[in-house]
This record gives sequence, structure tokens and C-alpha cells, in this order.
Amino acid sequence: MTIGLNPDLRDSRLQVILDSIDYGADEYGAGKLQIYSGTRPATGGSIGSCVLLAEYDFSNPCGTITSGVLTFTDLGAATGLAVGNASWARIIDNDDNFVMDLSVGISGTDVIMDSTVIEIGSVITCTLETITEGNA
Repeated sequence: MTIGLNPDLRDSRLQVILDSIDYGADEYGAGKLQIYSGTRPATGGSIGSCVLLAEYDFSNPCGTITSGVLTFTDLGAATGLAVGNASWARIIDNDDNFVMDLSVGISGTDVIMDSTVIEIGSVITCTLETITEGNA
């Protein structure tokens, strides 16, 4: 079933997401997008044996909200931290608190990467463009 939200409520829900990513932001920036190999844990669960392959810093603020769409600021590039196949991503705030988990791939996923094969020192680009709230 599709819900229809009041535009102010719709944008307020996105503002909570934006504020959560930017929480704890200081002169060093807001939250981070972390790319992992391994089996994605339960939402917000322990990383366990997953390996951190790359990490991107969000700018502060991490994006803008217009008409029910949170558009993220470009993440730029990151350097590969380990060898592995990217399989999922996690967003944390600047104090390392969990915000959300996302799918990763070369198409049709939350985070789009140019390649999911990561090598130490390789330059990795990815896109996390938008989150669209209901009836936007």
C-alpha cells in the first residue's frame, strides 16, 4: 500500500535522517559512509567479521531536502583500505553511532559503485544520490 504524506511531514522525516548523519559534526565533518565485505548483519547489528574496505566522509551538512527528496552532497573518492568484494554499506554519524545500512552494487542498489572489487590503495568512487520519501 502506498501512503500519501503531508509535504511538511514528508520533509520532516527526511530532516531526521539528515540530522542523524550530521550529528556530532565538528570541524572534521559529519558522518561517514563505510563500505564492507561480508554478510550484512541485522540492521544496526555488530560488524562481526566483515571487513571495512573504504570510508567516505560526508560534508556538513550531508545534503539538502527539497520536495520530499534528500539529495546528498557528492562523496568524492576514497582509497581502498583492504582487499575484498564490497557487499553492503553503513552510514554512521561523526560519533560513530549507527544511522542506516544500505545495499551496494554496480547498479540497482542504494549505493552505486564503479566496481565492487576493492584493492588496498585503489581509488574508489561511489554514488549515494538521494533518498525519496513517500509520495514525493
